[in-house]
Amino acid sequence: MADTHNDKEQMREQDLLAWIVSFVVTLGLHVGIALFLTLAIALVLYALASAFADTQWGVRIVTWTGIVVSLTIWAALIKQQARGFRPHTIPGLGRIVIKTSGCEWGEIAGDIGSGLLGLAQFIPVLTALLVEGRAPERTEVFAALIGSFLAAAGWGSLGMRTWLHRRRRAGAEAKPTR
Repeated sequence: MADTHNDKEQMREQDLLAWIVSFVVTLGLHVGIALFLTLAIALVLYALASAFADTQWGVRIVTWTGIVVSLTIWAALIKQQARGFRPHTIPGLGRIVIKTSGCEWGEIAGDIGSGLLGLAQFIPVLTALLVEGRAPERTEVFAALIGSFLAAAGWGSLGMRTWLHRRRRAGAEAKPTR
C-alpha cells in the first residue's frame, strides 16, 4: 500500500515538473522569437541609416553580419517552436522522463503567458496616450513593438495548437472502430 502511495506521489511530482519545464521552455521560445526579430529589425534600420551616412565599411559588414546571425537564430527558434507540435520526449532529472505532445497544459499556459506578457507591454503606451494625454516616449514605443511580436507569437501559437488539437480529435472520432 505504501508503494502505491509513493508511486502516485511521484507521478504528481513528475506531472508538476513536466508542466513547469514545458511552460518555461515555451515561454522562453516566445521571448527569444520576439527579441531576435526585434534585434534584426533594429539592425536593418541601423544598416540603412549607416548607408545614408556613409559610415565605414567595417561597421556595415558587422551590422549585416549581425542581421544574418539574428535572423538565423530567429528562424531556428521558429523551427523549434514548430517541432513542439509533434510528440517528443525531454529527459528530466534522474529517472524522470517528460513527454510533451505540443497540446499539453504547460505549452498552452506558456502560449497564454506569452500573449499576456506581450499585451502588458502596451500598458505604458496606452497610459501615456489616454491618461496623460502626451506622446509616448521612445522606450515605451519600443516596448510596445516587442510586446506586439510577443503577443503575436503567443496567441498565434495558441491558435495553432488549438486548431491541431481539434483536427486530431475530429480525425480520431471519424475513424471506424473494429
